[in-house]
Amino acid sequence: MDNIYDPYGDYADDMSYEIFLDAAYEADDTNRARVAVHLFMAAYELAKENGRIPSEEVVDGLRRAWTLSLENSDRVSAETIFGALAPFSTREQTKQRARELQKLTVKELESMGIPSERIEGMHRIYNPDAMIAGADPDFSSKINKVMSSEPKKRDSESSLPPETPKPPKPNHPVIDLSALPIPKAPPPAPDRAPKPFDRLDYSQLIGFDNAIKLMRVYGFDSAGDASYSEFAQRAAEFHGMSGVAFNEPFIFCGPSREDAYDFAEATAGELGFPLMVLHTRTDEEGIWTVKLSGPFRRGMFGMSDPLDVPVPCVFLLENLDILQDLVRASINGDYDDRDEFSDQGPRMAYELISYISTLVHKPGVHTMATSDSDLVISAQFDSLFENAHRIRIEYPDAAERMAIWQEFASSHRSFETVDLAALTEFSVGISRHEMLAAALEAVRKAYQISLETQEARYVELSDVLFEMVPLASRDGDASDLMENAAAQAFLDGLDGFSFVDDSEGPQE
Repeated sequence: MDNIYDPYGDYADDMSYEIFLDAAYEADDTNRARVAVHLFMAAYELAKENGRIPSEEVVDGLRRAWTLSLENSDRVSAETIFGALAPFSTREQTKQRARELQKLTVKELESMGIPSERIEGMHRIYNPDAMIAGADPDFSSKINKVMSSEPKKRDSESSLPPETPKPPKPNHPVIDLSALPIPKAPPPAPDRAPKPFDRLDYSQLIGFDNAIKLMRVYGFDSAGDASYSEFAQRAAEFHGMSGVAFNEPFIFCGPSREDAYDFAEATAGELGFPLMVLHTRTDEEGIWTVKLSGPFRRGMFGMSDPLDVPVPCVFLLENLDILQDLVRASINGDYDDRDEFSDQGPRMAYELISYISTLVHKPGVHTMATSDSDLVISAQFDSLFENAHRIRIEYPDAAERMAIWQEFASSHRSFETVDLAALTEFSVGISRHEMLAAALEAVRKAYQISLETQEARYVELSDVLFEMVPLASRDGDASDLMENAAAQAFLDGLDGFSFVDDSEGPQE
């Protein structure tokens, strides 16, 4: 259906992983941990189909699945998640997860009746440093010996006559239930509500230094601090103001939609409230999709009841400029001469505006929006964002670009030999999202070559430059310089090769 607001809020097939994410958080919220783990893993598998790079939202779901696996001693799932998270983790994070997985494995071996003293040395199984340094040559034989050995029988058991065998002793101690206190009421269920706001905050952002400095003026770097909030409230009363600045709407815009959204999400994380997002997307054919995601109960038809939305929370309107175009086209009946939608369009547009307005004006709801340019607020949304603060997220400067490349290199050993200073120079005018996408694609191709040649291959400067050339702006000289540098780096790699010109006859 072209250019129509979808009341059911489902993405197209290529975005179906979000359905699994929503179901996973719902299962987590209802204490169905094992179901949630498998749903998070299914969302990850769908998101990376056809060679795509899973979004941060999907990776965060995988991190939640890792935590649930540890809490429920699910070693099988934990091993799978450990490998899946490795490309998205720093070396320290991988080492920490390796230690946690080791403890889980030892715990399982002990539950099988293998005493802890017989598991000595098995820490090398999931220790990356030990694998790199070289394992004990007798390690495999030790493991086989431990796994194949049977616990020794007690002397008292072996001396018993065969006609009166002693029943096996249970693995777990017998507990006298009568000695336990009876609680007056069942203990409260743990808070397992999905918390997407935990997945990103300012401390996790790389390459947004200048934008973070600007937001500190509004107090977002201390919004989660109770003492700061109390001070901010007293200061507002002292100056005769209505309250802290983050009670007012914020619009994050700039040349990159992805960068603006990442920063808005981190800003929401600074507040420490649940995050609700109204996603508005359009594909190359001009088909719109609108979806609401967050910790709310879905309605049977259409979106959830705005009155049931938990507060306080953050309501984020992604791509407000596209949303305005959708509303304008719906009201004006601009459907490429498709008359069958002319009656439905205005009704759906006003329903959408009414829904957004109800949420924005609900007490305890903090409103934010993103856009890819300097937005001009349309008449339908003017009353909702009349007091909004506009924050422009520029392309990263030199220092921010260097920080991005350094962070990426620290997480990918095959990237360590790349000239980061050169990358910093050539990545002018490229968004943070595109920089990481180009770097990941270069790493993926180098990894594929390593598998084909069975020789470890480091990523080269030309590999990354080739990926960034299509992303560079054609308005300046950056693209030409990048192409020349990529070609020169490629030619430098051909030194030592000789070529035979077949166009000429054999030389005397």
